[in-house]
Amino acid sequence: MINFNELKNSKGWLVILLTILGLIAGTFTYINRATSEQVYIKNCGLVDFKPESLTAYCADAGIVITNLEWITWGSTEGTATGTYQANDCKPDCASGKWKSAKVEVRATNPEQIGAKTVLTKLTFRTENEKYLPLSNISHDSWELP
Repeated sequence: MINFNELKNSKGWLVILLTILGLIAGTFTYINRATSEQVYIKNCGLVDFKPESLTAYCADAGIVITNLEWITWGSTEGTATGTYQANDCKPDCASGKWKSAKVEVRATNPEQIGAKTVLTKLTFRTENEKYLPLSNISHDSWELP
């Protein structure tokens, strides 16, 4: 058992008090950040948090960005790297081959949807400035569906 009479006469009480105050401050900071900086992103009609993939055309999912690794995530934007993939749909989309390229991604344009802040625009470019698969451009942007 702890003898509080001995503890109050030592420096140990100060260490315990500072530890408790540090834990309280850390917990408050963590909870405050978690609730005030909770930002989402639109993804095919859903409101998602740091998704692993985003789809340009929800009906056929013929163009997607997958393997998203979020580098930054804040109240006005998020940045990530990922893999842009496009289906060539030859001879049809079910039999088509997927072409891919590494991309750098930036999600922006925060809007309030209900009580949530939601990023609604995606801008991306290939890491090596080569053309995106099945296109003649190295960058593009989507209004997220």
